[in-house]
Amino acid sequence: MGVLFVILSAICFGISNAYWKKAIGQKSFYVVIFFRGLLTSILFGLILVLNYIFNFLPTILLSTDIVSISTYIYAILLSIFSGIGLYFFVKSIQTDKISVVVPLSSINVFSVLTAVFILNETWKNEYLVQIGLVVFGALLIYSSSKRDNKISSNKNIILTSILAAFFWGISYALFKVSIQKIGALAFAFILELTITCFAFCLIIYNQVFHEILNGNKIKHYIVLSLLLFFGTLFINLGLQHTPIIVVNILSNITLLISLLLGFILYNEKLKWKEWLGILLILIAIFLASFL
Repeated sequence: MGVLFVILSAICFGISNAYWKKAIGQKSFYVVIFFRGLLTSILFGLILVLNYIFNFLPTILLSTDIVSISTYIYAILLSIFSGIGLYFFVKSIQTDKISVVVPLSSINVFSVLTAVFILNETWKNEYLVQIGLVVFGALLIYSSSKRDNKISSNKNIILTSILAAFFWGISYALFKVSIQKIGALAFAFILELTITCFAFCLIIYNQVFHEILNGNKIKHYIVLSLLLFFGTLFINLGLQHTPIIVVNILSNITLLISLLLGFILYNEKLKWKEWLGILLILIAIFLASFL
């Protein structure tokens, strides 16, 4: 069941990755992050309030144990760490091709290392083959795409995308600790509310507060929020039942969907190296699902 949740989450995030470009346009991406997080926080918060009244959620979504203040502080700090990863990802996706940014930000070797050395998950030799296929596939996609990237500096895109992979990889692995203590839904609410506050601080710092009043992209914010709501819920459920290393490999379905939507929505043509990279990642996903 955990594998299914991870796959459903990857589908939601894959669509979301491609949709960021349409939602941002020429606006400051801090505003889009803010509205996306705000609407999602409202959805999670509403469910928590309804559960407080009617008590209908299973313990898999909301822990009934007494939670310490230190646990909440840890969850908030972890959410900020993840929010920094989102900052670097959206900063890259605003000006560069999806087929360049997403593969680089998907090389979550950091997540695997965190799972093994901090969470003490058991290492299996077949993981090395699966991770190698994912990394090689992503690099093939990047090496093919970067030649067509004439808008921005390749050095900048490499740096910001790898920084996104670093912050996301470590934080996603450590999410498991918070989820097990406070439940998937409660942590999702804390995560999105924290990122919303983080984005609001960026809006104030960059003096783009006036863009909040412009609601002409509200439908895009709603779409992103719904994708985030279900994607976050599914990944948090998946993390409760699936080893971090397997989650890391299966989540590369996100990469495949993002690339295909980039081709469909933004006419980002795929070359033979990109198709080969996609095939290698598909093989890695198959191995992670059935071995």
